[in-house]
Amino acid sequence: MPGSLLPRYRSGIRGYMKAVVLDLLRRYLQVEMQFQQAHYDKCVISLREQYKPDMTPVLESIFSHAQVAKKNLLVTMLIDQLCGREPTLTDELTAILNELTQLSKTEHSKVALRARQVLIASHLPSYELRHNQVESIFLSAIDMYGHEFCPENLKKLILSETTIFDVLPFFFYHDNQVVRMAALEVYVRRGYIAYELNSLQHRQLSDGTCLVEFQFMLPFSHPNRMSVPISISNPDLARHSTELFMDSGFSPLSQRMGAMVAFNKFEDFTRNFDEVISCFADPPLESSLFSEARATIYGEEDAKNIREEPIHILNIALRRADHAEDEKLVPIFRAFAQSKKNILVDCGLRRITFLIAQQFAEDRIYRHLEPALAFQLELSRMRNFDLTAIPCANHKMHLYVGAAKVQAGTEATDYRFFIRAIVRHSDLITKARLGAARLPFPAAFQSWWRAL
Repeated sequence: MPGSLLPRYRSGIRGYMKAVVLDLLRRYLQVEMQFQQAHYDKCVISLREQYKPDMTPVLESIFSHAQVAKKNLLVTMLIDQLCGREPTLTDELTAILNELTQLSKTEHSKVALRARQVLIASHLPSYELRHNQVESIFLSAIDMYGHEFCPENLKKLILSETTIFDVLPFFFYHDNQVVRMAALEVYVRRGYIAYELNSLQHRQLSDGTCLVEFQFMLPFSHPNRMSVPISISNPDLARHSTELFMDSGFSPLSQRMGAMVAFNKFEDFTRNFDEVISCFADPPLESSLFSEARATIYGEEDAKNIREEPIHILNIALRRADHAEDEKLVPIFRAFAQSKKNILVDCGLRRITFLIAQQFAEDRIYRHLEPALAFQLELSRMRNFDLTAIPCANHKMHLYVGAAKVQAGTEATDYRFFIRAIVRHSDLITKARLGAARLPFPAAFQSWWRAL
């Protein structure tokens, strides 16, 4: 008896607990893998052929599989208990989780999805490690006197392929003011990496809150980037205007301004609203060449339309809120934005999370998207469908169900599913990683089933 107990407890009580849980997971796999290959009836026939004349294993497998919903719940809880506290996985546990991800039946989707989530999380640095790494980079970018930072030293964060958007907001409220400024700049430069930033400036509000202002150009692929007017009678002037506007430095239609500021709570923002919005009160200074080019190519009416086109973006970060649920926060934000609608329009605000096109009400399609990257989802190409966003575990991937637009009173019969994935630095993707890029679809499919 002692000889059999020693091997079991050679890693202590917790080690024995892990061994028992792993054995349960193996037994779950052993049963459920038998029902993966074909329809249920064919699987039962296959089991009978495999174990005849002894039907006991067949009956045990059938009765066990009949309780698959309860087993799935138990297995999910066991995975959470086993992997929740320890980010690193043993080779034995990794092998079992890999087998769980191969379960392809709809009834096993939650287990397969949870196993894949744990495997993905194990390959990513922990939150604490990434937090410490980001803080180290910020502190190394500050000069020896602590008065300013070197933007060149922040490129590692701006161009990093590791997820940092979940870590970065913490540094908006760092004790060191220079770190707060650097964090805001990294957020803007990383979030607007698809755009061409013309300038970026820091300033402080009267209460010491850091604010960053920036100007940027819409990329040529942006759906809101308007083409050069073709109603120009002089062919030489038309050719000149086309060449001029191909240079992004002379495109008033594509010029945008933005601001980013972080407050501890919503009341701080409402108290400082007038000071924040004042940075949009005056239009940016334009060079004489820029003004002359615009006046030459456009008539007076066109120039007026350009001036009246809202071009400003305001990003607000809040550290704390009275409510944790989105559905309770959105009405509060919407009521405030609509109460300031006239001021926002007068200052040319195009987006303060809520779009001007929606009367400053939220477009839920874009919820939880980085504002600067929303256009890359190319939702304009799905204009023939009424879209509904489906929550997805992978924040780099966005899943939508679209119902074909039909006349009022008619039931839609055409449904499509759209998946959009944001990949950073595509020029750095190797062939090996390109092959791995095929993996997100099963995860998206399982997320969809889980959402339903």
